[in-house]
Amino acid sequence: MKIKVLLFLFFTAALSIILSSYREGPMKHSGWDGTGADGTTGCSNGSSCHNSTTSLSPTVELDSAGVAVTSYQPGGSYTVKISAINNTTGTFGYFGFQLATVSATGAGSAAATQAGIWGTSLPTDVQNTPGSGRNSFPVIEHNTAIPAVSGSGGAGTIYSESIPWTAPAAGSGPIEIFGVINAVTGLDIAFLCDYQGATPVTINEAVATGINALSDKLTGFNVYPTLMNDNVTMAFDLRDASNITVSLISLDGRTAKTLMSQEPIGQGTFTRSFDVNGLATGVYLIRMEIENEAVVFKVVKE
Repeated sequence: MKIKVLLFLFFTAALSIILSSYREGPMKHSGWDGTGADGTTGCSNGSSCHNSTTSLSPTVELDSAGVAVTSYQPGGSYTVKISAINNTTGTFGYFGFQLATVSATGAGSAAATQAGIWGTSLPTDVQNTPGSGRNSFPVIEHNTAIPAVSGSGGAGTIYSESIPWTAPAAGSGPIEIFGVINAVTGLDIAFLCDYQGATPVTINEAVATGINALSDKLTGFNVYPTLMNDNVTMAFDLRDASNITVSLISLDGRTAKTLMSQEPIGQGTFTRSFDVNGLATGVYLIRMEIENEAVVFKVVKE
C-alpha cells in the first residue's frame, strides 16, 4: 500500500511539473529567451514536443493608435504587437509567445540590452519576466496557454497579442523588436506544438525633418506615414502648455482640412491620429501652429 501511495504521489508531482513546464513562458520557467534577441534561436529548450516550422508566418510591429510605424517619438506611448496565422497541417487552438525590445547596438547577441519600458497593464494571460543569466533584458511572455483570437485551430487560425510600451529617451537611437510564437494543440498532457521566430523589426528614433526649422515650442515633431491612405498620425513633444491648430494645406495655399483648432494641450509627449479618407490625392503640407510660431511637414495622399 505504501508503495502505491508513493507511486501516486510521484506521478502527481511529475504531472504537475510537465503541465507547468508549458503553461508558463520559458524565461519564467528556465531563464531562457527564445526570441533571438540574445543571439540564441529556436524554442525547443530540450523538449521533444517543440517542433520548428516555417508555416506560422509570425510578425512583430510597433503600433501608434492602431497604425504600424517604423520610427518612435522619444518617450512616446506605443503598442508592440505580435501575430501569426496557422498555415501548417496541424490543429493548434492555443499559443504562447515571447517579445523583447532591445537596443539595435548589441541586438542578436549576448550584449543585447533593454530598450524602452514595458507597460504594467498587461493581459491576464501575459507576464513581464526579468532577465537572468545571459539575458540582461526582460521579456514579455505567456503565463498560460492563450486561446487563438480567431479560428478553431485549423488552417487560417490567427494568434495575436498586443502589449503597451513606452519608447526610450531622446538619443537612444534605433531599437529592434524580436518575437517568437509557439502554437499548441491544447491543454492536455499529450499536447504538440510548432514554433517560429518572427523576422526582427528595426524601429528608428524619429527626427524632425520639417520644411522649416523646428519651433522652439517643440522638442520633437514627426508625421507618419508620409504616404497617407485613410489616416495620418502626428507625434509631438510640447515644451509648455499651448493652444494648437493643425491644418492640411494644399500646394496652392488653401486649407484642405482643419485637424485641430486652438485645442489646449498640456506640456508633454502626444500622439494624435486623423482621418484623411475623403481627401483628394496629391501633395499637402501639415502645418502645426503654436501661439505665433508654426512647423510644417510634407505628406502625400494616395
